[in-house]
Amino acid sequence: MTVNPTTPPAPLAPAPSDLVRVVIDGVEVHVPKGTTLLKAARQVGIDLPVFCYHDGLSVAANCRMCLVETNKAPKLLPACHATVMPDMEVQTRSARVVEARRGVLQFILLHHPVDCPICDQAGECLLQDTYDAHSLQPSAHDFRKNHKAKAEDLGPHVMLDAERCILCTRCIRFCDEVAKTPQLGIKQRGNRSEITTYPGQPLDNPYSLCTVDLCPVGALTSKDFRFKKRVWFLSGTATICTGCARGCNVRADHHEGVVYRLVPTYNAKVNRWWACDEGRLGFHRYEVDRLLAPRLAGRDVTEAEALARAAELVKEGASVDLAVSELLPLEDLYLALAFARGHLGGRPVYVTRRSDGVGDDLLVRADKNPNGAGLALLAAHFGVTLKPLSELPAQAGRTLLALCPEIPDGCPGNELPGKGVSVIVTSTFDNALSKKAAVALPAVSPLERGGTYVTFEGVVQQAHKAIDGPAGTHSPWVFLRNLGKAAGCGETFPATRQEAREAVFRAVPGLAEGGRP
Repeated sequence: MTVNPTTPPAPLAPAPSDLVRVVIDGVEVHVPKGTTLLKAARQVGIDLPVFCYHDGLSVAANCRMCLVETNKAPKLLPACHATVMPDMEVQTRSARVVEARRGVLQFILLHHPVDCPICDQAGECLLQDTYDAHSLQPSAHDFRKNHKAKAEDLGPHVMLDAERCILCTRCIRFCDEVAKTPQLGIKQRGNRSEITTYPGQPLDNPYSLCTVDLCPVGALTSKDFRFKKRVWFLSGTATICTGCARGCNVRADHHEGVVYRLVPTYNAKVNRWWACDEGRLGFHRYEVDRLLAPRLAGRDVTEAEALARAAELVKEGASVDLAVSELLPLEDLYLALAFARGHLGGRPVYVTRRSDGVGDDLLVRADKNPNGAGLALLAAHFGVTLKPLSELPAQAGRTLLALCPEIPDGCPGNELPGKGVSVIVTSTFDNALSKKAAVALPAVSPLERGGTYVTFEGVVQQAHKAIDGPAGTHSPWVFLRNLGKAAGCGETFPATRQEAREAVFRAVPGLAEGGRP
């Protein structure tokens, strides 16, 4: 076979013994033995079209979109499966390759319903993008298309529109290889083939929504996001999941101050491509039972009135204690512990946390607190002793300053202070502690504040603020700053979160974002 490159190939050059010399579209590259043509092409900036291939899954090579022409085989080869050979010459845009891609797309679209205007995937559909880039040919067929199941319930979180499915099998391989729960397969044959669940096995594994991320078309959709918002209206903010100590990297998609979904983003150190269903749906907890106004003994007041009363309690208290949460980012914890070291006379700092839950062998941790490692790191830096909130002594005239945005009611270790303790609390929720508190101040949620967290493995990560919190809500460190001013504590606090973050990184040796302290 003769290959006609668009530019003459580079002269032969000796390659290191462990590398293979390949010429791709006239560009020479040396890659390790066993490298697929797809990955070799990526090294020279050529991103071949794929449907079935995914870096986190086994190779199926069933969509045939990545076919390329080489001087080592008479037929076109699937680049996702074929590996490099010495002095191989590869063409990714030859006439044969272009015609093959158009043919594959025509075959895939043969029975595909062109219902893009009502499809949730419109705007981020791999089939749309690939057709636009590699075909744009009108259909050559005029016949009645096959009709398959619409809006089929596969499990608690996922819906199937079988007509749209192109049988790439990404979802099947994910369940088999990553989630380790074989719950999906293909039934029927030929043009009647479609994805389905095994009898008595609904798609209910803890990572079922990853199949929606993997689906290149609109066949698998999230029940939670389905028909809620067109994706081109959404803005994405890089952040992390605060549902457990893993700290999965996610993107918060939002519009006009409302978060609509969290989708995982790749991080080789933390979560690779995946995120659990519980974590990605956890943002809904912040949509209900919010504390939205400052309170004095259960009565709504202005922020100025609440701060004035809090300052009085701090000044008049026989002793002042501090409670912080393992849910807070480093910026809030750093300023709180600095305040404790300077004003609490060496007394311990009390800790609130979510109760441990159930973990697994993939991502989910039993520790449901996103920054327990960060709190321990800062406590060691400041020489502060940490104790559970339940160990706070009940003493008349005692004042507790609780920077605790979330304290689930009835959570062990988070028992309410005894009689005689005046509580000043910053809380995201209108819970038992906020209702009991002498002063309650409304706090923002994680997606409304951002911050720096340390995973259980010591990876330091930055979460960015996605949306503004309700009017009058602040981060706990802002309340601490305002309270310090009102109480005349003489403490100098940063003016912005960025300044607070810089203070943390200056003070704690070895702390580096993205690395390990």
